[in-house]
Amino acid sequence: MRGARGALAAIALITGLGLLLAGCKDEPTVRVPVVTDDGDGAKDAALVVARFEALDLPARAEDVGARSFTLILTAEGAAFSDLATVLAPGALEVRAAAADQAPVLPTDAEREAGVARDDPGFFHQGMHPAASWRSEDALRAALAARPPLPGGAVVGVSEEAVGDDPGAPKGVRWVPVVLAGPPAIGPGDISAARSEVGPNGEPVVVITMTDAGRARFADFTGAHVDENVAVVLDGVITSFPVVVERIDGGQASVLLSDPSVPMSRLLVRAKALAAALGTGPLTGRWRAAGAADAPK
Repeated sequence: MRGARGALAAIALITGLGLLLAGCKDEPTVRVPVVTDDGDGAKDAALVVARFEALDLPARAEDVGARSFTLILTAEGAAFSDLATVLAPGALEVRAAAADQAPVLPTDAEREAGVARDDPGFFHQGMHPAASWRSEDALRAALAARPPLPGGAVVGVSEEAVGDDPGAPKGVRWVPVVLAGPPAIGPGDISAARSEVGPNGEPVVVITMTDAGRARFADFTGAHVDENVAVVLDGVITSFPVVVERIDGGQASVLLSDPSVPMSRLLVRAKALAAALGTGPLTGRWRAAGAADAPK
């Protein structure tokens, strides 16, 4: 009996050691505290975890508070190069431009100071007057000094050659656009999203709409054929495509293009954006906590 008990004890010891060794093989985790100025931790923590899981990166949230929580990530997840996109609200809309863009056109003083210029080429076939600002700071200062804009305004960024030389270096122009009416589609109209590589190697996020979103988007595109429409992500126009024809299929593509960002990073960003759009928008913008966020 003693021998049997000894054998059982040995088996138990070996089994326990095996579990211990298996536990040592588990990938170590990294704690990433995140904070927000305007989000809701109770609502957003689960969505952020779902976004990481959509990227096949295990994650969980701990220490969830009103304006903060801690992400528990694997080393691979902690090294993910586009955490900012995962932590951004991820609210996508498609909207039309208002007929009256006068509220965001520059004053004579702004033109003379060189902070803004008329930009008739921004809209397709010059359908509305437009102007571009030299910098984001100059534009935001100009908008802050104006009365509230009708229909709301968002800041659009477009890349094009500087000056008249098509071979000139690319530059960024900041263009405010007054938007009209409610969005054709919003975050609640997206049922799924995936990232793909386009025919020219560019990253694309393809969204699939709900039945209600598909019907509304079809009517919207049918009413705006041969016009620019704004694709707005988190309050910023990311593209301003021209509607070629009515779109009935319930799918739309968001092209990611930024000459200043390597293609490899844009492909990662597309995956992160697809995860964000597919899980639904956050209530605010989150960021990894830094020294400035430490308690005073």
